[in-house]
Amino acid sequence: MDYSRIELADRLAAAYVAGTLRGAARRRFEALLPAHPALRAAVRAGRNG
Repeated sequence: MDYSRIELADRLAAAYVAGTLRGAARRRFEALLPAHPALRAAVRAGRNG
């Protein structure tokens, strides 16, 4: 997947922040955060929005 796509990053981050991204998907997302600035920015925006 292309995690630099803003729409994808926003959708995944929203599910992560809302707590609806669970299990293996949540663990994978958390493992990807350090390497993907777009995902980190989307999570920050979701927490502040």
